[in-house]
Amino acid sequence: MSYFRNYPFLRYDFKNSGKVLVQDITQKIAYRAPILKNSEWFFEYQVKDGETPESIAAKLYDNSSYAWVVLEANNISNVYEDWPMSSEGLDEYIEEAYENPDEMKHCVNSLGQVVDKSWPANDRHVVTHRDYEIELNDEKRTIKLLMSRHLNAYVEQHEGNVSE
Repeated sequence: MSYFRNYPFLRYDFKNSGKVLVQDITQKIAYRAPILKNSEWFFEYQVKDGETPESIAAKLYDNSSYAWVVLEANNISNVYEDWPMSSEGLDEYIEEAYENPDEMKHCVNSLGQVVDKSWPANDRHVVTHRDYEIELNDEKRTIKLLMSRHLNAYVEQHEGNVSE
């Protein structure tokens, strides 16, 4: 199935070409049925280093073109911002983003709350920029995946909502 196959068409006015019929891929699909909230259809998954939506879809659904299901189930529209980076990619990002990645970003107490340096030393620890970015990236590793036995129903629901 092509993800955009059932998306509607619209006439777009290109300056030098006149009006051209194009598919409206900007449309966000709103499901009438609460499929995405049905916890019995999904399971929690930890994205492994280097895995992509395509590799997960290929492994789970035997077809990498269902990567959109992986992304949609997790409300991810921008893989560059919302998908976990590989260890190598994260290291490159940190080195480019920070002059001194191992410099203190902030301190946290035993409850994980950000505190200042006046907080008792025995109940705070330093979080560097590197630590912070690694933690943010690791938080993105927990996703939910649609159980393969529900894939056809999910795709049919998607197609029905797009073609309406």
